[in-house]
Amino acid sequence: METLKTMTYEATGRIARITLNRPERGNGITLDLPRELVDCVERADLQRKFSAQFLTVSHVTRRKAMPFNNVRQR
Repeated sequence: METLKTMTYEATGRIARITLNRPERGNGITLDLPRELVDCVERADLQRKFSAQFLTVSHVTRRKAMPFNNVRQR
């Protein structure tokens, strides 16, 4: 797996943890994020030793989240 730009991947025992790691940008979705997320999940699946996979964020922001259905199409 290449160097991750938007997240970290950590395997401890039977748990794989994927952490979004862009707190300065509110852990927003970028073009790299979906590809990296798929790579991390596939990596965990291929190892077949994990009983759990977790997706977490590195920092909780105080920004108010906006539901996707309220976002205007451009």
